[in-house]
Amino acid sequence: MSIIEFDRWKPSADDPRKLEYVGQRTAQEVFEELKHRLESQGYLPDEYFLMDYHWENGRKIPKDADIFCATDYGCEGVYLDVYLKWYEDGKPITKSFITGKTLGENLEELKEVFRKYLPEGPSLYPEEMISDHDLAFQLCEIVREKILWRTHEEIPHSVAVVLEKSEERGRKLILSFVIIVDRNSQKGILIGKGGDMIRSIRLAAQTEIKNRLNRPVDLELYVRVEPNWRNKEAKIKEFGIDLQNE
Repeated sequence: MSIIEFDRWKPSADDPRKLEYVGQRTAQEVFEELKHRLESQGYLPDEYFLMDYHWENGRKIPKDADIFCATDYGCEGVYLDVYLKWYEDGKPITKSFITGKTLGENLEELKEVFRKYLPEGPSLYPEEMISDHDLAFQLCEIVREKILWRTHEEIPHSVAVVLEKSEERGRKLILSFVIIVDRNSQKGILIGKGGDMIRSIRLAAQTEIKNRLNRPVDLELYVRVEPNWRNKEAKIKEFGIDLQNE
């Protein structure tokens, strides 16, 4: 069972018996190979298995990147997050690479397959630390997950969710999220006929966040259209999104 390589090599022109480095593989190539191997062995997460949109459009795996996997047991299944970490100008950079969710009971076998297929780097965080992101980011990801799961391929993975306001009302916490999409047609899909889709997303996210925070919660969801927002630095700053660390 061979490791999935991040580097590209070819026989040397001077000595075909030796290999020379020719660059990095794209993240999409690595993701597709891993997905194919997991699927062929029956270990592909049964709810979803998605590459983070940050790695689309032919982006390559950084040289000398380490990979690590984190799991979180939620009320709706087991969440699997795969990260890449590397250094630029001496500074560590960590980005989400793949996210998955399974309802099955083969998590330990799945983690073992990951260890066999992917080069393993050193432990980067304490065992008790389940996320390197703050609570606001985690809550936004819960909402985003419900969007992707309910809309399937109709809404691209580039959809963003921003926590706009958090307000205490007695014992209840009111959370207002803005969902950012590229096109008006995507907004229509998210809202759904008579508001059915956005209501379904809100209730599913509200239930999980309530269980995560162990307190009464009400969610307010708003959809905002911002064409090509990911390529506009001003919009990224306005939304408070750090694409470098997503």
